[in-house]
Amino acid sequence: MNKYQEIYESPTKKLRKSELDNYLNDTSSLSNWENAYWVAKILMDGDYGVSDEKIIEIFESCFFMGLSSGDGEFYLDVNENLAKLYIRYGQYGKATASLYKLENVNAEKSPDWLHLDFALVQLHTNSFFRDVEDPHFLFNRLSRVDWGNPNTKQQAQNIFSKFLCLIIENGIDSKKVASEEIVHFAEKLGMTDCDEFNLFHQTICPDLPVSAAKTDIEEQTINTEQLEANKAELEELRKKAQLAAQKAAKLESEMKKVKANQQAVQKAKKLEKDLLEVKKKEKETQELLLEKDKEMGALKTKNRELIKNADRHAREKAEMLARQPQGVDYIEVSISQFMNTGLRIHLAGWLEAKFSQICGTNYWNKKIKAVLTADEKENFSLKTELTDFSIDALFNIYYRNLRDFYDYESMAKQEARGRIHEMQMIRNRWVGHYSESEWTRDTISKDLATIKAFTEQIEMPAEKCKKYFDFEALSNYVNNLDLQ
Repeated sequence: MNKYQEIYESPTKKLRKSELDNYLNDTSSLSNWENAYWVAKILMDGDYGVSDEKIIEIFESCFFMGLSSGDGEFYLDVNENLAKLYIRYGQYGKATASLYKLENVNAEKSPDWLHLDFALVQLHTNSFFRDVEDPHFLFNRLSRVDWGNPNTKQQAQNIFSKFLCLIIENGIDSKKVASEEIVHFAEKLGMTDCDEFNLFHQTICPDLPVSAAKTDIEEQTINTEQLEANKAELEELRKKAQLAAQKAAKLESEMKKVKANQQAVQKAKKLEKDLLEVKKKEKETQELLLEKDKEMGALKTKNRELIKNADRHAREKAEMLARQPQGVDYIEVSISQFMNTGLRIHLAGWLEAKFSQICGTNYWNKKIKAVLTADEKENFSLKTELTDFSIDALFNIYYRNLRDFYDYESMAKQEARGRIHEMQMIRNRWVGHYSESEWTRDTISKDLATIKAFTEQIEMPAEKCKKYFDFEALSNYVNNLDLQ
């Protein structure tokens, strides 16, 4: 067994500090991809204070050291971890590459999370604008997951909701939106009653009708009416069959009497013929009766299935409601949504207005491209406006151009610099680095106060801010949590 694998699987063993420092300074000192793989796994699961950026670097080094698709589960696990880390930090281009590697290895049995991550990445790359006009590729991804799993279906619904919100937030011309396909998919996914779809429908395609599909209860009512009609018809057939049997018995009795009378031979033959005809009709009636019995049995079976499905849907809905974020998870979702929607959009517009005042239309190269890191410049040609950048990138652009907003080293400049840095730390804290037991009421309240101060720093109107993030309501929620 690899020595680092032993450390990873042991609850008591840890990497020595001297070894760790050596690996962090020079990844090549790990000598082979297997060592690098296990060290990265140790750092992900252990408390070593190592940044995700360094963990990504070690995972990436595995490929340079020779890790390939022939190495089976190791190759899949490295790409899976990289894909999730890339998505966490907004590196969607790299995430796409890792996801394709996973899909190419096992295309026929790709897991649901892979299709969901592919769909999520499409919303943050140039594929989004293609999907607005032709959402076939996005909807195909969302349709390939198991909608019978309530959790998986909820994730698909969340991605679809985000797709609708981005169409509205980007102000896309309704003529460029594939409205009919989107409405049809919303009906298929059962989301025509959600707020995001209603806003999309009113904003983009208010004249497009939304069909009202029959509910299970309505189908059950219709089938019940049909069942009652068939029962009445079946009862009528039974009566006819009973009369036919009585008539046959009477004719047979008369035939016996006629046969006893040699003078009535001809009459007996006629009666025999009539009896055969009656028996033939009786047989036809019995066959029709059996057919109706089968139909009635099928209807009863379908009704039982409908009732069973209605019960299952009710249970699933209750389970889905029970899985709604609570406690610190609810705060995490609220902060993440605010930073990646309302705050990001306003900060982008505010920076654009400031840069335009400073250097006119040439700010794109002077103030944006000039301060980007090598990784950020990699996809720079694909971006056309500041809203194309993630919130992390906007924080960095603001921080690196801070001197343009102040004439000298004022106290206000120092406060602004410190607050930007605090916002970066808040963003990183709320993406999974802390467990719920580590949060206290004071730390959460301090983060909320910092976010509010930052919105005032970038002149975000209170009413606009409240549209996305109600500080007062969230503060009251924090005060009622069972925290230290």
